[in-house]
Amino acid sequence: LDLDNDWWLTEEKGATFSPEVTEHLRRHPRRAASVRTVTDPVPAAAWQTVPTTVLLGRDDELVSADQLAWVTENVKDVRLLDTDHFILFRQPEAITEVVMEALNTPGRVV
Repeated sequence: LDLDNDWWLTEEKGATFSPEVTEHLRRHPRRAASVRTVTDPVPAAAWQTVPTTVLLGRDDELVSADQLAWVTENVKDVRLLDTDHFILFRQPEAITEVVMEALNTPGRVV
């Protein structure tokens, strides 16, 4: 799969990344995903047996209303954040909080 690393940093939502994020992403461009990620069957869905937290942006244009309804019905811990699809770049502290919660929960496998 061919990736246009410049497009996603200069167009659409990527154009609103902070200068630090943009610089980091320019120094570390995305790698192409293996075609197997979309062609091979998934042998098991870990989220069905492993405690899972899903973070979604309220303004994520890549998640449809049907997908949001499905995830909220099927995953116990879904958290909607006031952001778009790029939670990692916009609210890294939210990810840190979820990881720290998991690490501090007795009996939780991390």
